[in-house]
Formats: sequence, structure tokens, C-alpha cells
Amino acid sequence: GRSLDQVFREQFERALGKSGNPTNVAKFCAGLITLARPVPLLDLSGVLEIPVFGLIDICTDMAPAIRLDDGKVGFADEDFEHFVRKESESALDLVTRRAADWLLGRCGSEGYAAQHVAGALTAADRGAELLDLVEREPSPVVISDPVKRREAELTRLRLAISVCRKAGDVARAMRFVLIGGEGLKTERALRVLLSENPDLAVRFASDTAGRLILTDPEQIGFHGAF
Repeated sequence: GRSLDQVFREQFERALGKSGNPTNVAKFCAGLITLARPVPLLDLSGVLEIPVFGLIDICTDMAPAIRLDDGKVGFADEDFEHFVRKESESALDLVTRRAADWLLGRCGSEGYAAQHVAGALTAADRGAELLDLVEREPSPVVISDPVKRREAELTRLRLAISVCRKAGDVARAMRFVLIGGEGLKTERALRVLLSENPDLAVRFASDTAGRLILTDPEQIGFHGAF
């Protein structure tokens, strides 16, 4: 007679109770929604202020709904992701601010933070800090993978241009457009490279291939191979 949400909530409360934080269901859910998945345990721990070993226990208790693989956390089920989104609402603002602080503090030295800091700053409505970051480092050199580095650069530039447009700062927006011109050419080249080598793309750049190929209806002719 219980709903699926009730089952998930009871599992969460038991798992969090073992870690000493039975009331932090909303906070934990907000962390999983706010941070780009799969989320490294270290980053989730820093944002939520829950020790890594505690997170490992929670994820183990929540399996198979939560998938823990190679030190990174993700969802294994759409029903569970829907539940997590609903449960996160009350803590989402607080965790969004914490995530922006955490990723901004680490984006110069850690790849995950560099990849996702622009989105976190935008979600936290901290456009001025995003513009300063992009002015200082449009392309995050800490990301060693050239595909991911270029993707992060394009994300930073697009979000920076959006912030400038909302603020009416046309001159600054044009500067970011000029900086991003070469990046857009590179993105087109990446699409061609990925689409012509689906076996290698899926093996070594699956996240990027998913975003650039599988979510683009204009690339539907390549979807079958991927």
C-alpha cells in the first residue's frame, strides 16, 4: 500500500540515520541534483559537509537506486531521480550556493570543478564572478583532455555572453563572442571527429558524444551507430 516515493524516503532515512544525519534527506538530494553527475565523492562531501566514508555507506545502502562507480555517484533509475528532484526543493538554494563556492575554490586545480563551475555560478545567480572567471581563464588549462577542455571553454563563453546580454553589456558580450569564434570552429570539428569514429567516441568520450551527437536531432543519422 505504499507509494514508490515512500519506499525511497524510508530507505534514505535509514541510510542517513546510520551516518548520524537522519533529517538531511533534502540536503543530500539537493547535492545530487545540483552537482553534475556522475559526482565525485570528494566534491559531494565538500558541498554537503558529510565525510566521504559516510557517503559511501549511504550510497551502498541506497543501491541499486544510487550507482557508485569508481568513486563517482549517479542515478540508476528515472523514478528515483524524479523522487530526488522533488525531495531536494527545500534545500536547493542553500546547496546551490555551497556548490558554487566549492567549485569556484577548486576550479584552478581540479578537472571536475573546472568543467562545471560556470554552470554552478550561473545557477547561483553569480554572473559577475562568472565574467571575471572567463576573462581570466576562458579555457581551463587544468583539464588535460582536449575534448573536455574545449567543451568547458564553450560552456563558459556561452554563459558569459548570456550574462552580458541580460546586463545590457554589449561591448563585453562582443569580446566573448570574438574569443569564442575559434572555439565554435573547433566544436564543429569535434562533431565530425566523433561522428566518424563512434567506436572510439563511445569508449573514450562517451559523455561528450552523448551531448554533441545523441542530443542533437540534426545528427540523427549517426544515432544508430552510437
